[in-house]
Amino acid sequence: MNQSNAYDFAAVVPEVIASGLAVSTASFEQPSGNLTADGSPDGLYTPVPGHQNIQCMNAPSSMLKITAGEKITSQTIEADNSNHLWLAGYYPLIADNTQWRASVDGITHRVLGAETDSQMQMTRVTIETVTV
Repeated sequence: MNQSNAYDFAAVVPEVIASGLAVSTASFEQPSGNLTADGSPDGLYTPVPGHQNIQCMNAPSSMLKITAGEKITSQTIEADNSNHLWLAGYYPLIADNTQWRASVDGITHRVLGAETDSQMQMTRVTIETVTV
């Protein structure tokens, strides 16, 4: 096993950006924390400081196929699909805040989960898009 420090992990993210793979941007929002008169959340979101306009790559979660679910009622058809979002940077707070949502290229998604790499260089986020 090679334990050398010769590897330059800090160069990985700039190389991915330079390659043109990270062509999207993501901005994260959190619930406002405000309550309505009856004590329920107001349903509004506010931008998360330091988590705006992050360069990213948005890809389907499966390499073999795009996974999707569909629910049909007499009034609507609801389809959901999860994507794998690669963020160009280390954003550990996302993993602890699955009530956040992400706007990727202007489309809002629910955050399902996140993880960071052991070298603290990048973040991977699973997001869900639900359309009715």
